[in-house]
Amino acid sequence: SLPGCPLSVYPVCHGGDLTPRRFHDTEGVYFPFTVLDDRAGRETRRGMYEMVDGGMRVKRLPPKTYEAVRAMAEEGERQMASGDLRGAFRSLYEALNLLPEPRQQWNAAGWLLVGMGECAFRLGQWEAAVGPLQDAMICPGTLGNPWVHLRLGQVRYELDEKDRAADELARAYMGGGREVFEGEDPKYFGLVERVLKPPPGMDRLS
Repeated sequence: SLPGCPLSVYPVCHGGDLTPRRFHDTEGVYFPFTVLDDRAGRETRRGMYEMVDGGMRVKRLPPKTYEAVRAMAEEGERQMASGDLRGAFRSLYEALNLLPEPRQQWNAAGWLLVGMGECAFRLGQWEAAVGPLQDAMICPGTLGNPWVHLRLGQVRYELDEKDRAADELARAYMGGGREVFEGEDPKYFGLVERVLKPPPGMDRLS
């Protein structure tokens, strides 16, 4: 089994291929997306952070720390690409532990946590996936990210937490549309159709 993921293990309070698609609204404005870099986000509410424009001055990771984080993250990506999902999970977890406290302030934290959740999701390890994906929601680039809401909703569904799953999957649909569900089991979009009403003049969600 995968390493455990309780809050006590990585105190963030509890990508690339890791968040494979970016989504935008009808005016072309992108929804949040995760980024692996050396920058911190801006605190919006106590303990919650959002990504800021690249031109704004923010705290940055020490160069040696960032080099180490990136090296471990790249190792995790290689392991993921080769099918070693458990190894990838551990590498991303080690990279996360290199981030200074509070860990959730760093853009990299969201990327790493989503990556951990993705590894566990692909393995069908729902209990191991839910912690990182939920914790990612307080990091920059994750809240409002359709892909992250999709994965968290799918995990909640598999854990038989249908109400919470419906909320997350509806958020995924409202941000990414039907496209975000392409290639996924139809049961997930079926839950969205049961909780969201179609637009006026239509008999189903598009």
